[in-house]
Amino acid sequence: MPVRKKRKTAKKVKIVKGDVINAAAQAGIGEIIRQHPRFRKFGNFMAGYLDKNYLSHTFDQLYANAQANQMPPEQIESYLTNQIANQIASGGAFDSHGKEVILRRSLSAKATGGKFLERVVARRQLEGEKYLDKALGAWNQIYTLAKEGGYNLPAEIEEPMKYLNTIEFATPAVDILKEADLIDSRQYSRIKENIRRGFKQSHAQAVSGLEKYSTYGAAAIFGVLGISLLVASGLNLTGGVIGSALGKNLLTGVIGSILVISALALLLKKPRKR
Repeated sequence: MPVRKKRKTAKKVKIVKGDVINAAAQAGIGEIIRQHPRFRKFGNFMAGYLDKNYLSHTFDQLYANAQANQMPPEQIESYLTNQIANQIASGGAFDSHGKEVILRRSLSAKATGGKFLERVVARRQLEGEKYLDKALGAWNQIYTLAKEGGYNLPAEIEEPMKYLNTIEFATPAVDILKEADLIDSRQYSRIKENIRRGFKQSHAQAVSGLEKYSTYGAAAIFGVLGISLLVASGLNLTGGVIGSALGKNLLTGVIGSILVISALALLLKKPRKR
């Protein structure tokens, strides 16, 4: 009797709803953090605003859609994860409080609709918040870099960076208080203005300190190179010539002298006031 070949059965892929939603939440929140660096340390905070019922319903709809379209079983999980992650990244999966605190939906609505003056003011506020968001994220990374590298920074750089690191927390904190009706509009505006002023002052101080810090580094490099060239040229600091290759030595000595003078100029230069 001929031997019957066993039919190959498709491998059953087990898809766990909770695992898919968790993976999608991590990816979606990661994208929000990429766009809004000030939330770099607030992943769990944002996850608390996700609408679990919405996510569960979205999973069920997408899963039914994948089956109806006869999607290969091995592709369904990545399809579900990507689609739900996109919903989270776009803000659609957050509850009403999350949409306001994280995505500033009411301000965005004013920027696109309503009266002309309201649109202008709202757009300026949004642009200001985007700039503050980007700058705070950058300074936070710089501060972390300095701490992890063990750099001994002068106080004029470290102190404003500490403050900038602090107001990264203050920015979402005041939005949470406002959304919970624990502060009124006047208090909210005052705190926001304090944050803006504090950022402007500390940012200018940190940049000025960094400018001075880098200037001294450049001066040291120029000084070492200049002295090395003077020694190599056979000239002492009074300009006496040693050796027979007068033209070559003289040129090297002149370059070395220029570098030394440049180093002294950098050391004596006062940082520009901002």
